[in-house]
Order: sequence, then structure tokens, then C-alpha cells
Amino acid sequence: MYGKAMGSNPELAQLLETVIDGLAVIHGWAEFALLNPQAPQVQEQALKMIKFTACQLAHRLREYPGGHDAGSEPGT
Repeated sequence: MYGKAMGSNPELAQLLETVIDGLAVIHGWAEFALLNPQAPQVQEQALKMIKFTACQLAHRLREYPGGHDAGSEPGT
């Protein structure tokens, strides 16, 4: 699906699939909120879910072998 380079690194391919899926979820919640501008509760729930999904994605990226936190030095 991601070409020859991804075939040799299934962990990276899985990470990319996770990121793509997460971004699709975030997009869906953002679109849902925009379609309901007169419903503050809907917008609040959508924002909570966007933040939750973004945090999950950040956690997965930090877990990836070779990844690092933004506040740390690469390779530590």
C-alpha cells in the first residue's frame, strides 16, 4: 500500500495507517462541529474528541522506535 520502502518496515507502515486514521477521525469531528454551529454542546464534545484523538496520535508517535519527544534530544 505504501510502496516498496514501507514493505520493508511494517512498523512504520502501521504507524502511518494509525496517523491517517486518526487524522480522518479529527476531520470528521471538525466537520460535525462545523455542521452544527448553533449547538455549543456538540462543538464542545467535538473539541474534546479532537483533543483526545490528537493526544492518542502524539502518544503513538512517541512510542515508535527511533521517535523522540519534542523536548528531548534525538536518539535519547
